[in-house]
Amino acid sequence: MALPSVLELPKSLRSPGRARRFVRDELGGRLSPEQLDHAVLLVSELVTNAVLHAGTPCTVELRDSGAVVQLRVSDGGTALPARRRTPSDAASNGRGLHLLEHVTLRWGVEEVRHGGKVVWAELPCS
Repeated sequence: MALPSVLELPKSLRSPGRARRFVRDELGGRLSPEQLDHAVLLVSELVTNAVLHAGTPCTVELRDSGAVVQLRVSDGGTALPARRRTPSDAASNGRGLHLLEHVTLRWGVEEVRHGGKVVWAELPCS
């Protein structure tokens, strides 16, 4: 696989599933099984947030620097992610930023010049 690799997704409840398959197909063998599971979980969370909160199509981009893979999800929403207090075990949402903090080397948010944002996360290559 040559990185960067990009997947354009519509504003659809099917988009998180497509993003999971894309990440698994593109990064299988490049990341350890544990890191691949983390990447799949993270892209699912980020694309779900784009669909539900930004309400816009989104783009998943995978980049490889050799030592890390960077997963990037861009959308047209202007609201930046806000960390909620630690969700209860029974909560059905509110875990996305907590996951980013616990399973990535680094993560961040970039505002896009003409509107929108990119949420990115880095995972170590195997």
